[in-house]
Amino acid sequence: MRLSPACAPALLEDAPPLVTPADLGRFTLLHESAAREDWRIWVQHFGIDGLDPGQGEAFPNLDMAAKAAVMGAGVVMADLFLCREELERGALVLPFPHMACGTPHGRYALIGAADRWNAPGVKTFRDWIAAEATH
Repeated sequence: MRLSPACAPALLEDAPPLVTPADLGRFTLLHESAAREDWRIWVQHFGIDGLDPGQGEAFPNLDMAAKAAVMGAGVVMADLFLCREELERGALVLPFPHMACGTPHGRYALIGAADRWNAPGVKTFRDWIAAEATH
């Protein structure tokens, strides 16, 4: 997964120009989970001072955080693959497009319903895919 901040173009139109990544602190940071590790990963990767990666609003998932960003609620730490449609149609823009980083979670994510996560068939598939990914 590749991460980079993204926001609605209108959010930047009515604000002073972003000169450095720390300027993102003028906006609400939108997080994909209560753990708020998305922004922390990016800030640490680029060694950004003056930006509190924990500030802002947390959402249950990236989809909801990205929708809030499209609506102008703040700046989301976008997964460039999962947010590609919003980026391609211009609903989201990257204020620092040259500043994308990977995550310690690797290049793939397995997503499933929480209430079925430990069901026998799902667990068998999870175990198999994890074994395949190590090859």
